[in-house]
Amino acid sequence: MYFSLIPDLQYDLKPTKYPFNTSDYQRVKNFFRRFKVNEDLFDYAVFFTQYNITDEDRPDLLAERAYGSPFYDWVILLLNNIINPYEDWPQTEYNLKKQVSLMYDDPDAIKHYETLEKKDSKGAIVLKGGLIVDQKFNTSPFKYYDSGTKTVIQVSGSSISIPISYFQDEQKKNDEKRKIYLLKGAYFSAFVNEFREKNLYTDSSDYINKQLKKTGI
Repeated sequence: MYFSLIPDLQYDLKPTKYPFNTSDYQRVKNFFRRFKVNEDLFDYAVFFTQYNITDEDRPDLLAERAYGSPFYDWVILLLNNIINPYEDWPQTEYNLKKQVSLMYDDPDAIKHYETLEKKDSKGAIVLKGGLIVDQKFNTSPFKYYDSGTKTVIQVSGSSISIPISYFQDEQKKNDEKRKIYLLKGAYFSAFVNEFREKNLYTDSSDYINKQLKKTGI
């Protein structure tokens, strides 16, 4: 269905056959019309539902459950700016383990360390969590000023950072891909209709009809 909504281009290939005074034309889809959703739109919770993709989910199966037809999978992909489903859709846990085992000699080896959030006695954050640090940070003391006790506190680096293996790192990236937004059913038809309208050509020097315009190469 997605491709039926994309307008066409009529390419002027220039004369390729004798007597070379009549152009040859080729009709192709206008994939230059790329739509990207502004991520600020997801702040409007009234339009969307957050969803975590499971191992059993596929774009077409999810579209059938959400919108009644697998042919609306493009709505899910487009609204989440997923260009290549093979790369941007999360892998199953089984496939992820297979891929990581091919990528690294030892998937369980430490890739880096990540910090744990640390607060002082008044609840002020003195160290953000999720920061990538090296082994030296993990094995060295960490000092911070405690705004509650008005003193300098020292803790071990190993108490505020944890080792992350190659597999855990790839798993984290994969889990981030599981977080998507689904357009609520009440706004679905309006979105599809607007997308259809925005793909129609308007009158110009290259205009042939609403679904076709000419261009040269």
